[in-house]
Amino acid sequence: MLVRKGLIPAAGSGTRLGPFTNAIPKELLPVGDKAVIEHVVAAMKLAGIEEVVFVVSPHKHGLSDYFGSGKRFGIDATYVVQDERKGLGDAVLAGEHVLDETFTVVLGDNFFSPKTFLKDLIDFHVREKADSTIGVAEVEDVTRHGIITPSGNRII
Repeated sequence: MLVRKGLIPAAGSGTRLGPFTNAIPKELLPVGDKAVIEHVVAAMKLAGIEEVVFVVSPHKHGLSDYFGSGKRFGIDATYVVQDERKGLGDAVLAGEHVLDETFTVVLGDNFFSPKTFLKDLIDFHVREKADSTIGVAEVEDVTRHGIITPSGNRII
């Protein structure tokens, strides 16, 4: 089983990065010589992702202007509008109807280290024949992040 499709929820307002995000979506802020989301798409492409569905808000046109059809980036890009922001889960549900096979969800402002992290995670998912797989990292201050309870290779 190959994972060829990915979804990037990008409908948020990026208020924590204001005033920078008053003029530009946070996913398009530059990191080095590229927008942060371009680094994400490059990691997805390296992992074998061929089609990326961007979930955007009705007021956020920058991503579709930037990526267009995706051809310049070596992907097929599709855009789904999430009319009302109701969180990450709702963004995934908003884009799920155009994804007819196993897919990966990657946040548009995440960095991967090493660059093969996403590929390694997808390879693990396929090898283990998992129903779902989530990449997590241990952090000191869990109050600023989602919290999981691990049990070996599983999450309780």
